[in-house]
This record gives sequence, C-alpha cells and structure tokens, in this order.
Amino acid sequence: MQSSPYARKRFLIAVPLGIFFGFVCAALASGSAPAGFWGGPIMWSIVADRFLIGLLIAMAGVFTVHPVFSIPCPWYFRGAIMGLLGSLPLAAGAMSTPNPAMTPWNLFFLTVAAGIFYGISIDLVATKWGGEGKKLLG
Repeated sequence: MQSSPYARKRFLIAVPLGIFFGFVCAALASGSAPAGFWGGPIMWSIVADRFLIGLLIAMAGVFTVHPVFSIPCPWYFRGAIMGLLGSLPLAAGAMSTPNPAMTPWNLFFLTVAAGIFYGISIDLVATKWGGEGKKLLG
C-alpha cells in the first residue's frame, strides 16, 4: 500500500522537529547536568525521547476523532497527549538522576510539561503543513 504524499510530508516535518526539540531540551538541561553530559547517555536519552514524541505525532495525525471515546481530537489535544505519553519514560528516569538544583518531583513535572509543550508545537506545525485525518490515508 502506498502512503499519501501528505503522510510523508507530515512524517518529514514531525520527526526532524522532534529531534530539534531534543537538542533544545538537552541544551536547557545541560545547565544543571553533571560533567560529561554532552555526548553522554543522558543527553542521548533526551534526544531519543523527543524523537519519539515527533514519531508519535507523525503517526497519530490520522486521528481527528478519538478511536475509543469518539470525542474530537484537535491538533493541540493530540499533541499534548502524545507529548505527555512520550515524556513519561524520560521523566521517570530524570527522577533518579541526582540534581542539587531541583527535587525529583520538580524535575519530573518540568520534563512532562516540556514534553507537552514540544508535542503541541510539533503537532501545530505538522498539521499546518502536513495535514491530518483522512487526507493522510489517501
């Protein structure tokens, strides 16, 4: 089955944006990170997590109505949910990293909030220029 040009375009927008936001997030986290952060496993887990959010948003673009609850799924709701779900593993791992500047729960909620912001931002751009819904299937 051949994918639509809109689906390819959405994918080519959302995934690089996820990687971009991964490096932005890593840069923001580097201020309070331990020595050896750049190029280390923590930095790459941040980039991989934000890549995952971009990938989830690229694939979830076909849903404009929730498949189980039959409620509308506008881009901002879909992006927020994908950002939240994609950030949970990173946020849980961030709690175990010692950080003198923040408590583990503050770090958890800050990581999830950033993921929600990145998710909404990625879905906004991907929907505006790549499309959503049935347009991606045809």
